Amino acid sequence: MSWAGTSAEIGIELSESERQAGGRLLKLAAETDRVEGYSEPHATAVARIAVKLGARLGLHGRDLTALKFSALAHDIGERQLKSSYLQRSSSLTDEERLDLGRHPILGESAGAEHRLPREVQLLVRWHHEWWNGSGYPDGLAGEAIPVGARILRLADTWCALNADRPHRARHDRASAERIIAAQAGIELDPRMVGMLLDMLDEERRRREQLVWGGDASAPFEANPERVEPPHEFGAAPFDPQILNQVGADFDDHIEIAPRPAANMPVTAPAPASQNRRWLGFELSVLSGIRFKSIAIPFAGRPETAWYLKFWGRQIATNDICRWSWWASRALVENRGVTLGEDDIAYLLEGAEMRRCALSNTALRRFMTERDAVWFDNLWRRIQDLDSIYRQALACWHAFALGDYVFSFTPETVHLRRPLSEVFTELWRSQRRVIDNGLAHAAFNRDAHDFIRGVKADLMFARLPRPAGLAAQQSTSIGWRETWVSGTDADWVRLSAGRDERLGDSVHSKEHYLELVEEFLKDARQIPKWAFAHVEDAGVSVAELSELLRRHRRRVKAYAKDFSDLLGGARAYMIVAE
Repeated sequence: MSWAGTSAEIGIELSESERQAGGRLLKLAAETDRVEGYSEPHATAVARIAVKLGARLGLHGRDLTALKFSALAHDIGERQLKSSYLQRSSSLTDEERLDLGRHPILGESAGAEHRLPREVQLLVRWHHEWWNGSGYPDGLAGEAIPVGARILRLADTWCALNADRPHRARHDRASAERIIAAQAGIELDPRMVGMLLDMLDEERRRREQLVWGGDASAPFEANPERVEPPHEFGAAPFDPQILNQVGADFDDHIEIAPRPAANMPVTAPAPASQNRRWLGFELSVLSGIRFKSIAIPFAGRPETAWYLKFWGRQIATNDICRWSWWASRALVENRGVTLGEDDIAYLLEGAEMRRCALSNTALRRFMTERDAVWFDNLWRRIQDLDSIYRQALACWHAFALGDYVFSFTPETVHLRRPLSEVFTELWRSQRRVIDNGLAHAAFNRDAHDFIRGVKADLMFARLPRPAGLAAQQSTSIGWRETWVSGTDADWVRLSAGRDERLGDSVHSKEHYLELVEEFLKDARQIPKWAFAHVEDAGVSVAELSELLRRHRRRVKAYAKDFSDLLGGARAYMIVAE
């Protein structure tokens, strides 16, 4: 089959205004498909599915054009990679997987070179973000992923399953549908998965009406069985050392609850916040700073530290929340301990046990009684594991499983899989535990106390928001803390202990900046500082940088503009030495 042809011949409609740019993209798409080793046109197939889904969601005009163009261009970054491993039938090495993970950012840069609109560039950048936050390059999660990027992830996955690849034959249609359904709430947005499966059912019905003469009793498979996803869709890490460096000197660059269903959470926790973690961008800046050791006083999720550990840095993390402490012990402090099949079997055997009493009754605020008992049982079994690091890894998978539970609405809950099945899958696709030969440490202390006592070359911080820790109680962060604490009483203790320290709830910009300055005084012994900042908390990057200039001679700000898709969001990294 020829990959060249007019838009009509390959099923892509281009309006008069789209034809010039669209024609160029069709040629690029054909070249990219050859590099990837597809036996048939792939990018155009992704575009057809993406446009259909986008139209069902009400996208039109410029938004639908951006989706169409980004689908055609989604893998153009792979043209800059070594193509030898892309067309090899054997599995990729770790180094090759890391190299492959660069292609969304290379694609964003290529989109700029081809003068594609900024929203198209960003959709290309984010077409490998996962619903549960384990995708790349920025680790976006849930609703923080733009709608167009979620559509692309689904369309790309579906079309890849239905195509022959150098390393495997195509899946049959029923198998592909089962795999797509199984990825709802993990890799894919459950609502969009439901829409795609409905769309496929409708198309199947139309075909059968043509074949069977409108016989309504003609057989069709409306509810595919659930199966484990194939290995190639497991989360793979990428190497941020070679990400695009986007930055400039400061003075030159900166511009000043639904109705519950039977197995749905009674009151599902809200997302912790709109995304404040731009993993790829932050790591691209950190990779340009010279340091051997780093202190992270507000650790949160441990992915940043995991990559820094992979680079060979020595890490000290801290977080006042116990859930974050468990996560950092799993992936940062841990130097090689893993969970085995016997551990997983033991944990799940206990989780499935029926019990009359719920010991952690606070879980009822977040989930149904049945789910609460399951997680309660799991916590009891985790305490029996013979290593603190095995316990921590089990907690890390349980946090992801909780996010999975909260992904579903009454309209999509039919896609939810048994918890034991998903827990096992999360374990199988876990990040590799890194041992770089250095000693690492994870602390559960007040950030001021931690930073005063730690020795490191660099401090990296995402500062708490002015709303303070108390505002997180009803979020997904709140349920994690409630689960590992055995009660929600700890929130009272944590909030009460924040008076006049970062994490306190403040109502004025001046007060917040005063708290930041007190924190900086506590960190004076650390030679270099790096701060991730988003201007959505009432404090501008100029104000924060001016504050840093009181304590450091050199201050640089690096910016990444995501405003074309994320409503004015601009991410900053501020480095002070």
